[in-house]
Amino acid sequence: GERQQIHCRIAGPAILQWKFGARFSEVLRELHPSSGIAFTSVYEDAALTLLNKGSADFALVTEAAIQGTLPAGVEKLDLGCITMQLATSEQHPLWSGKRDGDKPSRSGQTVRLATSSVLQHDFACPARSMFCGIERGGRSDGWRDDQIPRRIRFWVDDLQLLIQLVQSGQALAYLPDFILKQHHLRHIKVSDCPYECVEQCWLVWRPKTASGWQMQLMEQLQTVL
Repeated sequence: GERQQIHCRIAGPAILQWKFGARFSEVLRELHPSSGIAFTSVYEDAALTLLNKGSADFALVTEAAIQGTLPAGVEKLDLGCITMQLATSEQHPLWSGKRDGDKPSRSGQTVRLATSSVLQHDFACPARSMFCGIERGGRSDGWRDDQIPRRIRFWVDDLQLLIQLVQSGQALAYLPDFILKQHHLRHIKVSDCPYECVEQCWLVWRPKTASGWQMQLMEQLQTVL
């Protein structure tokens, strides 16, 4: 039993695997050093389908995917929240203040600006939601484009390219908070914007049909998350 090779299958959107995948791998390897993990990048509905079919051991989803209810025999573990933040870089005129005259007021890695200043600049936005894959146009990243319409110059579903556009100072983007930290991007706090997009994240599984190693993993995750 101690030599058993565990093969864990986790399905979910790439953005959620980016956030949580490495941590899950660390925890599982501590419990079972010879274990392996297969990460399947699919949108939330497909991840839940794989879980229900038995083709995945765990699914990564947000609250919007389960809408507060789960099928019988399915449970969830709270992974915390992802907050979307308006991202820029030090190369962008909004950070340097070159285009708007006086340098903006900064606090650490955050600059506070009014909506009128932000909307003068180009944005990059995915055409599809990073979580569910639904094509929502200007609202695909969670920004309230119906209330505060932006000038979207770049439509980019490749997240790495989108980040590069922000890093080079060519565009602003509404991105998950952990991406700003990992890529050393700067945060624009829009002082007069009443909206904020927060995604509650869950790890979903089926305990009634789970193996012993899955039980161990969930017990350990509850103590470290």
